[in-house]
Amino acid sequence: MVTLLVTLLVALVAGQYARGIRVNTNLEALLADNASSVEALAELRDRQGPTDLLNIAVRSEDPVANRKLVEDILARVSSWPEVRDAFIDLDYTPLRDHALYYLDHEELVDLRDRLRLERQHAIAGSMSLTGTKVDPSKLMGSEDWDQDFDDEDDDDDDDDDDDGEPDTAAPGSDDKASLGTLLQEQRERIASTGRIRESDLDLIWPKEDANGEVIWEDEVRKPVASQDGTVMLVRARLIEPPTNLKFSSAVTTKVEALLETLQVQQYAPDMLAKVGGAYGSSSEAKSILVDLRSATWLSAGLVITVLLVGFRSARSLVIVLAPLATSVVVTVAIARLVLGELNVLTAFLFAVLLGIGVDFAVHLYAQRERLGGVADWTAVFTQHLRPLGASMLTTMGSFLVLTLADFRGFQEFGLIAAIGVFVAFVAAIVMVPALDVLIGPSKASRAASGSEVRGSGGKLRAPILRIAILVSVGLLGLVGAPRVQFEQDMRNLRSPKTKGEKGIGYQRALKATQETGTPVVLLADSSEQLDAAVDVLETRKDTEILSGTDRSWIRSVYSLATQMPAEQASKVSLLDEIGEAASRLRSGKADQQYLSHLKALERLALARPLGEDELPGWAKQLFRERNGEVGNIGLLYTQVQGYDLEQVVHVTRRFAELMEPSGVRGASTRFILGDLTIAVQDDTQRLPPYALAVIALLIALDLRRLVPSLITFATLCLGLLLTFGVMGLWPIRINFYNLVVMPAVVGLGIDASIHLWHARKSAAVGATSKAALISALTTAGGFSGLIISQHGGLRSIGLLGVTATLCCVLVAIAVLGWPRASK
Repeated sequence: MVTLLVTLLVALVAGQYARGIRVNTNLEALLADNASSVEALAELRDRQGPTDLLNIAVRSEDPVANRKLVEDILARVSSWPEVRDAFIDLDYTPLRDHALYYLDHEELVDLRDRLRLERQHAIAGSMSLTGTKVDPSKLMGSEDWDQDFDDEDDDDDDDDDDDGEPDTAAPGSDDKASLGTLLQEQRERIASTGRIRESDLDLIWPKEDANGEVIWEDEVRKPVASQDGTVMLVRARLIEPPTNLKFSSAVTTKVEALLETLQVQQYAPDMLAKVGGAYGSSSEAKSILVDLRSATWLSAGLVITVLLVGFRSARSLVIVLAPLATSVVVTVAIARLVLGELNVLTAFLFAVLLGIGVDFAVHLYAQRERLGGVADWTAVFTQHLRPLGASMLTTMGSFLVLTLADFRGFQEFGLIAAIGVFVAFVAAIVMVPALDVLIGPSKASRAASGSEVRGSGGKLRAPILRIAILVSVGLLGLVGAPRVQFEQDMRNLRSPKTKGEKGIGYQRALKATQETGTPVVLLADSSEQLDAAVDVLETRKDTEILSGTDRSWIRSVYSLATQMPAEQASKVSLLDEIGEAASRLRSGKADQQYLSHLKALERLALARPLGEDELPGWAKQLFRERNGEVGNIGLLYTQVQGYDLEQVVHVTRRFAELMEPSGVRGASTRFILGDLTIAVQDDTQRLPPYALAVIALLIALDLRRLVPSLITFATLCLGLLLTFGVMGLWPIRINFYNLVVMPAVVGLGIDASIHLWHARKSAAVGATSKAALISALTTAGGFSGLIISQHGGLRSIGLLGVTATLCCVLVAIAVLGWPRASK
């Protein structure tokens, strides 16, 4: 009684402490803190703070209604304490005003000379109309040839033309066409540099109205909207990143409440509005937590059902489940003490322990029931403590091998699961006898007294049938195992509702206003270091072919230097000459039809060099650091399908190779995913031999003879072969979620083999076989709860857990024999 009270007190204290543990669903938590991708993201947060934006998307067929709604949302959201700044438009006015600075020096010289030539043709044409024949080339005797002409300096001297002057042609109708297309030609030249996106250039470049007049607007702004205006966005920078699930969930809820208050259907009958982007994706994290809760309850229900059916006694629930509940609570408390939090893998501990942790109590209870009315617990422990201890050690060993992994998720799961197995073993040893004595024997136990089931002595009742079964198992494994594949499509590991923002299509609005996709943020220690990295990426842009495709994985590279016009100081004098030439042409004899074109060109030429402080806020924000610096951060946009792990791994490795000489770091959640995949794939190739070696050693230490050790170990290997055969034929693909199942299954499979071997010639073989089967079904029940999960990763754990558990245990029973009753 005292033992139970002490145990209950420990469980209550542990339960209270365990309640404070949280689940970190961020994939970064699965990698070591010193992993390059983790360090880069941490550095990015230190230097820039949260970089993800909250997107509130609205959609209807009425662009006017959409605009009104986003304006109303902006007016309210901007005042929220969670919001640093919010916007619905991007200001392009500074880029418009300085557009000519994006032309090369030679192109500006050509533009200046073209304007002078137009002026020359205009004057020559005017003289020709009066009957005076004028050679246009003679009008360019000095830099101020047109001013000289206005001062009647019309002598026919033979001064040499300036070097590089274009050949002149007789004035005529082609001159007007040339003047009319002058602005368009400069636009095409700027577009060819690639420094301004084509869509942005369309926005900022002066346009003609229906009358052919160039319109010069005081301000040029671009709404964050799709081209047809049916989708518009409110974008906001928040004070916390989306990885803060509590904050992200609270903001999402607040936005949803605002949208409900605004009654968006009043703006347009077909209006839709919702949160998108990284903060909207927090719904996947919430989905995982919801799935875990549902799976835990369902798994518990299935375990209870298996125990009731297997033992046909309600007292079995108390005797078996009380140690299980205690071990789970204590293990979670230890996890909080050791790790501080659970990650998306250690969070599955509940489902795993429900299956594995119950095994020790099941075996003890099965042996106790065999003894009938009065249990001799001394005899039970004398006969069965050794196989229980051996199974505990082999299961712990299979989990502890995971601590050798590079993948932090494996390390933490292996450590906590091993601790959980030990705690479950101790809880069963301490609590099962105490509870049995406290509750007393059941009627079924008393009735069982005097009857027993004898072992088969290791001999097979139906050797031909059993051999046929084992041969079929081997063939199935050999056929299916080579087909087992690693899951390369992350879309299959997500919740269906988070695979995309299908309801709004907000990516259309982003695509129309900026580069789409999540960029790799280039982190440099100096502008020179960043420039070197940008040059490497630009140089390799056309040669870095993405694995499995015919396209480069490098789409575009940006830095403050690439956004700013080059060699601005050397262009000032040329732009002054262009402005003066345009002004003289406009105020002289130019065709009236093109006066607005010349005026626009004159305005563009009057701009002084573009300074960093003149860049639009949205452009500087991309490169600004917390300390105010803007020159040491760049952006790399890739042409990679973020859900395709093969592509992600290829880019992760190639980027590291390209950036190694410059020392520039790349911060990207895709690199986190790439490093995770690389670590998992490496560990899956490296760790299995260690795990099998540890298990083989522990089996040998337990059985102490070669042949029994080989038979027991071969049983496990055959079970694993069948498991991989079924996986390959189903198919069930391996991923970094369900891989944690394999050590649990290996432990359970070897447990059954060890117990069956120890009991093969004893009267306890019947109870042992029954316990092995019940243990397998409870473990399968523990995993079965995950099969109903919406989240693909969780569902894969359930499928693999159930499949592998049943395969390994059924093979163990088939190889080592099922008991036969004797009178």
